[in-house]
Amino acid sequence: MSTDYFQSHTISLILSWIFSIPIVIAAIAGLVSMLLEKEEGIPRLLLIWIGLCIIVLSPFRYMVLQLFMATAYPFQSFTAFFTLFLLGIYIPIVLSILYAIGLGLPFLGMLAIAGFKTTISKTRLFFVAVACPFLFFLAIIFFIMRSHMLLTRHIGLMQKM
Repeated sequence: MSTDYFQSHTISLILSWIFSIPIVIAAIAGLVSMLLEKEEGIPRLLLIWIGLCIIVLSPFRYMVLQLFMATAYPFQSFTAFFTLFLLGIYIPIVLSILYAIGLGLPFLGMLAIAGFKTTISKTRLFFVAVACPFLFFLAIIFFIMRSHMLLTRHIGLMQKM
């Protein structure tokens, strides 16, 4: 009897890694395609800055972790394989909430700052670049406080909200 509660068989580890590799390839391909596509009127440096803010300040990392866990979960045991249906309900709900709050709200704020016009001035793009980290940071704090993951007094910046 092993004392390691999280011990997996070698075949389950191999299958987990094999089925997780497409997620890594898709994330890299998405990042590269975002950086290589030229958007009309939006400088590439601004896209790189927004991409860094997404990676560092948004729940994007948690969303990728959820995808890794969902991909590796069915290979851990037969019980995990048979409870895959519940995971198929849970993961889309969590990912859609994280996407809406953690990515959708900051993008909506950046779009409001840039304006809803076809041409965007350089001044508005500068304000988008300055506001981008703050919008992602406020979205994360909003998500943490509304999901009751932390108490308000633990955050420090927002004592009363």
